[in-house]
Amino acid sequence: MSEDFETWKNTGKGMISINRKNPEGREESIIVRPGHTVELTEKDRKYRNVERANNPGNDVFSRGFLQPVELLDEKSIAEVAANPNILNEDDIEALFDLDWRKFDSEVAKISNTATVERLLSVAQDSDSTTARQVDVIENRLVELQPHFRGDKGGDPVTAPKTSGEQGFDPDA
Repeated sequence: MSEDFETWKNTGKGMISINRKNPEGREESIIVRPGHTVELTEKDRKYRNVERANNPGNDVFSRGFLQPVELLDEKSIAEVAANPNILNEDDIEALFDLDWRKFDSEVAKISNTATVERLLSVAQDSDSTTARQVDVIENRLVELQPHFRGDKGGDPVTAPKTSGEQGFDPDA
C-alpha cells in the first residue's frame, strides 16, 4: 500500500529535527536544513512529531518552523490556515492591508520569531508599509526576543556577566 506524502519547508535559519518512518518501517530522526523541504506522511507529522512535543502546540509544525508546501486533506489545510505562525507570502502581504487595530491584533498572535522576522523583512523591503507597522513588528520581536532592538539605535541588551568577565559581582 502506497502512502501519500505532505511536503513541508524549513523557512527558518536553523536546522530542525523531525521523526518519520523510513521505507524499511523503522522510525528515524532526520534533519531538515534551512531552505530545504521534507516529505512525510500525515501520520508521521501528527503521531511521531506533534503528539510527542514536550508541550501541546510547541511542535515545529504548529509553531510555524516548518511551512506547508503541499498538504493532502482538507482538515490539515484548515488547521494551517487558522495558525497565525504559518504565513505564506500572500498572507503576509494581506496583513499590511488590514486596519491598524486588526494588524496589531494579528501580529500579537504570532509566537514564532522566524515568522515575525519574515514579516519584518517584507515590511522593510516594501514601499507601501508604514513606519507604525514596522514599529509594531519590531516591538513584537522584542517581546519574543528581548535582545532584539532593530534599527532604532540605542544600547543593545547584554547578557549578565559571568564569573570569567571583568566587573562580575556575585552578589548582584
